[in-house]
Amino acid sequence: MKKFILVDAFPEIIVGDDIFLQIHHAEDDNHISELVNMVNRNQKDFSPYLDLNHYTNIDSAKKVIEQREEFAKKGMLADYAIQLFTGKTVGCICFTNRGDKSVAVSYYLDKQYRGMGFISKSLKAAEPEMAKLGFEKIVLEINETNENSIRVANKNNYVFHETGFCMKDFVKNLPNLGR
Repeated sequence: MKKFILVDAFPEIIVGDDIFLQIHHAEDDNHISELVNMVNRNQKDFSPYLDLNHYTNIDSAKKVIEQREEFAKKGMLADYAIQLFTGKTVGCICFTNRGDKSVAVSYYLDKQYRGMGFISKSLKAAEPEMAKLGFEKIVLEINETNENSIRVANKNNYVFHETGFCMKDFVKNLPNLGR
């Protein structure tokens, strides 16, 4: 049986180089609208890897984000917008408490912002924050056909671990920051 580490709450904002991560909030109509538009613009690109159908209209997206906000408060998961310092949302990244002192990561970027290092910057900013919460490793769960994400994992020193499923785990151990 997996033992979940107790996390009071994921941080509201994580600041990195040229970006910041901010937990999605259902009451932020402009943010929700921007998120829905991004998913709809990129649906064909996302669909082989992620099921984002619940983000294709505002009402459905709000309901999902309300649930995810509660999960974030309980330390179960945190769903962040990846934003430029101008406030423009370029993608999303989600951290899920896996229950084995590891946190799983899934993410997606608007196609016009791919190849610019935003996922690498997001991971670099989040890694010490996840270590402070008590996680010992980060696991990127990547579909085996997603060559771009596999390149991101390798570039950021994540090590491949075979799962036997169509998802490949790339793992990075985190530094002990007072655990």
